[in-house]
Amino acid sequence: MSRYKITALMALFTFAFGLTLVGEAVAGEKLKFRAVWYNVKFEPYNVPGEEGRMVFVFEDRGIMTTLRGTKIFDGMAAVDVGFGDLDKTGTGFGQGTAECTDHDGDKIYLTWEAKVSNGAWSGPGTIVRGTGKFEGLKGKATHGPSVRVGPNQIYTEWEGELERPR
Repeated sequence: MSRYKITALMALFTFAFGLTLVGEAVAGEKLKFRAVWYNVKFEPYNVPGEEGRMVFVFEDRGIMTTLRGTKIFDGMAAVDVGFGDLDKTGTGFGQGTAECTDHDGDKIYLTWEAKVSNGAWSGPGTIVRGTGKFEGLKGKATHGPSVRVGPNQIYTEWEGELERPR
């Protein structure tokens, strides 16, 4: 094999290896962000025959802030709607969906599930999809504990990874 062919083959190999490294870096961006929520709707329903147990639906509005990693959620306004089921000890579960909107109007949609213990919510979440510049965005994260910090105010942290389209 000629020196020219070996050099070309090595250049091709190096290029392909470099693309693999770049692709992996884009596919698994680590991030940590927080949401500060203000509860705007809360509709509880007592469960018949079970004293102290309620199911409820809610709507929260909030702002997202980056704590570490990619700044993708920084300054996004968000709406979170969900439901929960709690007993009189503050134990139960919930789930919901959040729509996060940046200053250009592009959106990221998150779904979440939570177990609730002593009023603190935590569990897995999924970055389902995005619109505009976030088209094709996906990811996984965990949240919590989400805690009440004042009247109608909730604080939670999220930590996970983003996958951007290649």
